[in-house]
Amino acid sequence: MLRRRNGKARGMTLVEVSVTMVVLAVALGGFSMAVLSTQKSSLGMAERSRVRAQAMKYMERLLCLPYGTSTDAAATAAQAAELFDDDAVVTAGSRLTLRSLQTPVGSPGWRFRVEGFECRGVFEVEIDTDLDGNGTARGVRGTEVPTTGTALPAGDGATVVPLSSEGSPALLRIEIFWNGESVMRALRSAPVEGT
Repeated sequence: MLRRRNGKARGMTLVEVSVTMVVLAVALGGFSMAVLSTQKSSLGMAERSRVRAQAMKYMERLLCLPYGTSTDAAATAAQAAELFDDDAVVTAGSRLTLRSLQTPVGSPGWRFRVEGFECRGVFEVEIDTDLDGNGTARGVRGTEVPTTGTALPAGDGATVVPLSSEGSPALLRIEIFWNGESVMRALRSAPVEGT
């Protein structure tokens, strides 16, 4: 027996199905892009965390070294390699000091790649008297007014007088870079005589 279709119980047309499919495809595409972006961000954060942990190991080793004096012989590449490799032996019996590892202001520091480290890139360690890291042993970064010293009136309103502590042999900046970006920085002073 044949039945008549009720006028209200009809299916979707091809146009309605197509529009629904396009809307779903756009929504799924946006969702997948959000997932990929989140995953990429998460991987980047994990890499930065691993790099920072490795830099912390190096900083701890450097801060445990004696400060040294200006008469200390410059460290050799082999001594630096032993200091920065990733085993438990730090200096292999050689007398390393921060002053023996000191690099000239404005020049590249100790550059090395760690074999077996899961992140690809180059570490660089600078140890010098450039306390603000601007590439000059006298002065302050940019146009900032120093917190100590004086600012004199001039044509543009102020002339920056270099900080007297910058360039002092009694203070060293230790900065660790990863692929050219600063990861960690510390300042270390020479021990005060009689302490």
